[in-house]
Amino acid sequence: IVDVANALDGEGPFSPERSGGLPVGALVKMCFSGKYTQDEIKKKIKGNGGLVAYLNTNDAREVEERIEAGDEKAKLVYEAMAYQISKEIGASAAVLKGDVKAILLT
Repeated sequence: IVDVANALDGEGPFSPERSGGLPVGALVKMCFSGKYTQDEIKKKIKGNGGLVAYLNTNDAREVEERIEAGDEKAKLVYEAMAYQISKEIGASAAVLKGDVKAILLT
């Protein structure tokens, strides 16, 4: 293993249930707003983030069905997730000077 993103703490791209990297200022504001407990903030980052936050599902098959049925928001969010994942892969590939043996997505 050369590198890893700590997705459990919000690092990297968003995923079906994780928020991915967030603007720090907005996160700090939420944390100190008095509206949320620490557990609620953590759940927003991991569990209720990503596709769940935008589309109320963590099932990519459902998102693809919604896209096929003409759901433009689902298409936009799904493409944004693919873009974020691609950026992360590209950044890692650049560090490895393109010598990528494998990519593991979990």
